[in-house]
Amino acid sequence: MSMSGMASTSVVGGSYGMGSTPRTGVLELKSKRKRWSMEEDQILLDQIKKHGAEKWDRLRNVPGLNSRSSKSCRLRWLNHLRPNLKKRPFTEEEGHIVIQHQKIKEMRNKWTQIADRWYKFLAPAN
Repeated sequence: MSMSGMASTSVVGGSYGMGSTPRTGVLELKSKRKRWSMEEDQILLDQIKKHGAEKWDRLRNVPGLNSRSSKSCRLRWLNHLRPNLKKRPFTEEEGHIVIQHQKIKEMRNKWTQIADRWYKFLAPAN
C-alpha cells in the first residue's frame, strides 16, 4: 500500500484526506437528536417528584415525554437535573483523592467503582 493510499480513504460518494471527515450516517444520527426543552425538563422533574427516580419505563406514556425513551429520561435526570449534581471541577484535594483511589490495585481503571466509592464515602458534604 502506498503512502497516498494511507492518507486518503475512499468512501461512498468520494474520498477524504487526513483531517477531513466523510459525510456518513453518524452525522445523520446527530441531526435526528432533539434537544430537551425546558417544558420536557419540567415534566420529567414533576414525574420524578410524584413517583421517584425509579421505574423509568412508566415515563414512556407520559404526555410531553412520549418522544423520549426511558433511557433518555434516566440519563437526563442523572447527568443534568439531579439536585445533588455538582457541575464544577474537582478541587485539588478531591482530584488527589480520586487519583489515589485509581492507584489502588483492585480499582485501577474501574471508574464506576471509584465513582461509587466517591459518592458513598468520600464526597464532601458541600
